[in-house]
Amino acid sequence: IVGLIHAIAPQAGLTNLAIPGFSQVFYVSDYFTDKQLDTIAGGGTFIIMQHNRWTTPYVRHQLTTDMSILEKRELSCVKDLDYISKMGRESMRPYIGRFLVNEVTMTALYSLANAFLAKCKADGLINSGDLISIYVDPNSRDTVIICIQVELPVPLNKIKLYIYV
Repeated sequence: IVGLIHAIAPQAGLTNLAIPGFSQVFYVSDYFTDKQLDTIAGGGTFIIMQHNRWTTPYVRHQLTTDMSILEKRELSCVKDLDYISKMGRESMRPYIGRFLVNEVTMTALYSLANAFLAKCKADGLINSGDLISIYVDPNSRDTVIICIQVELPVPLNKIKLYIYV
């Protein structure tokens, strides 16, 4: 699973995705009912299923243990946000220790943060993003705080089809 996560885009979902690398899953679809599996998944359990012995195992639903909100419940959202965070830190790192906290640097960081958001949007990592604020930490004058707000892409988990006659 870790290898698969590494091989696909950070925002890509794993639900219903085949998991090559092992041939059989025990005590899931042949042991639990769908209702029992829903209960198990409701507690934040990542379940790997298999229709029968001869089919490739697949992810039933890409859940994490934090079921509080959609962005924490779906593994694709968590790994996407982790990737964005790491990428953001790496893009800001060259400024640490080499620049002074002044208007020129603040302007450069403002431009960098907006370029970072544009790159995230262009790469499909976010649906939208805004630079909320950029300011010098009042408790530590050598620290600049950059606040961005992003809307993550979320997986399509359900489709409701209504047919009217």
